[in-house]
Amino acid sequence: MPRATHVTATPWTAKEIATVIRLYNDGHTFTDIAQTLKRSRGEIAGKLFRLRREGRVGSRLGRDRPPPREPRNPKPSPKPTLVKPRPPQPIRRIKVTPDHRPSPPQYVLPKPAGPPTCWELGPSDCRFPIGRREPEGHSTFCAARVEPGTSWCPNHHRVVYTRRSA
Repeated sequence: MPRATHVTATPWTAKEIATVIRLYNDGHTFTDIAQTLKRSRGEIAGKLFRLRREGRVGSRLGRDRPPPREPRNPKPSPKPTLVKPRPPQPIRRIKVTPDHRPSPPQYVLPKPAGPPTCWELGPSDCRFPIGRREPEGHSTFCAARVEPGTSWCPNHHRVVYTRRSA
């Protein structure tokens, strides 16, 4: 059975529909009309939507809308002033000699002692879990040098990839 698209508590009478159309065309708001007919604002909006779709009511948009107001004392727009561009600054080149090396960034923390957690692994560290857990609940990993194209060191690569026996 098809479901109804809208259901109201009480059906609309012809008198109520005529009142809705008259009040709407007079410029009353949905809330005013709802209070007059003792219905909800949503019921009024829905009924007017359906009446507009049927062509029985026109839209108020653009109708009886005053033109945009002009400012009372329009100020003349200021004349544009030309700003001279700054001459390009010469690029300072710094010579780097073997004796002059930049200091390491200050935000790098030293590696903690013991096996690293997943947050401390680098891109070329083995990601095989060792099985121990830190007090915070994080697993620790091998962190040995990895084989190219894999996430494990040679020892753990053999553990992970075992050949099937025939």
